[in-house]
Amino acid sequence: FTIFVVLVSRGYSIQFPAKSIQTSSTQVGRRGACSWALGMAGGSLMKGSPARAEKLYELGPLVLRTEDDPSINPTVLEPSALAIDPSVSLPAVTYRVFMKLSMDGKPVGVINFELFGKVAPKTVENFVSLCRGDGGRSYAGSSVFRVIPGLNIGFGDVGGGGDRCVKAGTCISAKGGPIRVENFDLLHTVSGLVSMARGLDGTIDSRFFVTIPEDARWADGRYSAFGRVSQTDDSMAVLSYLGGLETTGTKNSPKQAVTISECGVL
Repeated sequence: FTIFVVLVSRGYSIQFPAKSIQTSSTQVGRRGACSWALGMAGGSLMKGSPARAEKLYELGPLVLRTEDDPSINPTVLEPSALAIDPSVSLPAVTYRVFMKLSMDGKPVGVINFELFGKVAPKTVENFVSLCRGDGGRSYAGSSVFRVIPGLNIGFGDVGGGGDRCVKAGTCISAKGGPIRVENFDLLHTVSGLVSMARGLDGTIDSRFFVTIPEDARWADGRYSAFGRVSQTDDSMAVLSYLGGLETTGTKNSPKQAVTISECGVL
């Protein structure tokens, strides 16, 4: 027998890791000789008897199609009832980390980050661990892989592969492979907010981006914010410099290679 499942209650569509067909705005998975029980509890996916899958992440053998996938229409999840507006009140800072940047081997400057561990503890733990270089996995040596003027700057492609690292199997987190998105509680209402990039399977890894405008509400319900670039030093000036770099290709990659030469916890 064949089973079709569509999940729409949180703006997701799902696909089993097998053959699939495309409708106008929803990806529908198709798999024979398997049984599934899907439900929602507190925003989490619950599964019954899973079908065989090529890859297993925390989410299980599912592929979550998100707005990053150009084959479907962008979707926005409703912010949590506990949503925090940093333009009204900033969360408590639990960690401070730094990243020294270089371009073609020459120093560019230092960006300091203030992280909100009470808002997204697992996400912050992942970020801090990569700044420390735990287990040999480090932001040091990774690239600034995208610059979208006036919008955001993408950092931290530790595994290489950029947007396609999930498909290529090269995404790296502090724990090894991709990990589950923690929450969308922090709203994107201030400049310099730090959010994790989101893979096509709904997971996060090492890649993150920093917003440039104060109003980046397009990212609410799509990307998990967990910190902010320091506002009391030259960090924002360095960010502004990066935002003016010349780019190339459809992915807006900087023409000149920009890397994180050194990073750590303050």
